[in-house]
Amino acid sequence: MAIETRAKTWVEDEILTADALNAEFDNIITTGDQLIGTPRSTSFDMNGQQILMDDNQNTSISASVDDRIDFKIGGGVGIFRFDGTVVTPVNGLDFVAGDTENDVEIQVTSASDTDVDVNVVPLGAGNLKVDGVAVNFLTYQVF
Repeated sequence: MAIETRAKTWVEDEILTADALNAEFDNIITTGDQLIGTPRSTSFDMNGQQILMDDNQNTSISASVDDRIDFKIGGGVGIFRFDGTVVTPVNGLDFVAGDTENDVEIQVTSASDTDVDVNVVPLGAGNLKVDGVAVNFLTYQVF
């Protein structure tokens, strides 16, 4: 997006008129997103607002609930949610990319715990599946 030109270039000793002042404010209002600038040297407070990611505005990132980030893709459906609303979060997950010699990994990370389970919870009568096969006590041995 091109940066808009100023509504008026001011010169020394010029008298500020109401029309000129209003034109400057209109310029700020209509091109305010360009005032953000990049790269930023300070944090930017979104205050619970969403960031729209695509042209038709149905893919977004938002944090309208305290300590939770929602990713919505196509039609505004919540596809991913990162939820840190536990009282004192210390455990999390790292998603590690793989290359030709290494598998993709999901790793548990912890600030203080040494033994952390990963609990995958299907919805309703849904099943946890690995490579299309439902994981249950009949197909996998419990150790």
